[in-house]
Amino acid sequence: MPSRKRTATFFLLTLFFSSWFLDQGQNANTVSRAAMVAAVVEQGTLRIDQFTALTKDRALVDGHYYSEKAPLPAVLVIPFHWLLHHAGLIGASDATHINLDLLRLGGLLCGSIPFALIITLCWLHLARSTTPARAHLLTWATFFGSFLFVYSGSFYGHLIGAAFTLGALIALERAQHRSAGALIGCAVLCEYTIAIFAVCWTAHLALRWTRKGGMAAPLLHFVSGALPFAIALILYNTLLFGGPF
Repeated sequence: MPSRKRTATFFLLTLFFSSWFLDQGQNANTVSRAAMVAAVVEQGTLRIDQFTALTKDRALVDGHYYSEKAPLPAVLVIPFHWLLHHAGLIGASDATHINLDLLRLGGLLCGSIPFALIITLCWLHLARSTTPARAHLLTWATFFGSFLFVYSGSFYGHLIGAAFTLGALIALERAQHRSAGALIGCAVLCEYTIAIFAVCWTAHLALRWTRKGGMAAPLLHFVSGALPFAIALILYNTLLFGGPF
């Protein structure tokens, strides 16, 4: 296995190339998330009424507009934007545009860093069966040559959701079921469709328990790890949109 120093060097080098270009394009998807961040930090509200002309990814509830995206990517960016905004390093957004530095910040935190983390985890896995240099070549050629690289540096939920899902899979393989549940819960809060993994893994653990006469603890730990995030999502939807789903 590579040393911690070599792993950190690999990750930082991968992150550098993953962040070479940070997306500032104002498309409906990224702007919807950034608008939520700007509204919370700069206006103290979840309503994105001021930015409705900038994105079609919005929900109209009781005369006010909200981002309709899964909330965790925006929630993770909020404290960083708060610090940089109040330090005067990122300016305010307005009805004509989302601040480009805010979009770049979201792209770094939710695109570049998760992408570099995914590559690093796969590199570590490959390094168990081949040399670090060969693992390096395989991971970089595979991921930087894939469509995943398109989303690196962009404020989408795809890569950060994938990173949480990969972490959940690794935790399951290590029989760390509570951690796996928490990680897949985070993943669903980044991309709702990732819930299919949570459903399949829950079914798998349940079948293993009932068919093979195993212990129920893995299933219970997995569900208990995911439960707080499921409750958070239900509360978020109910408070903003009037229903749990």
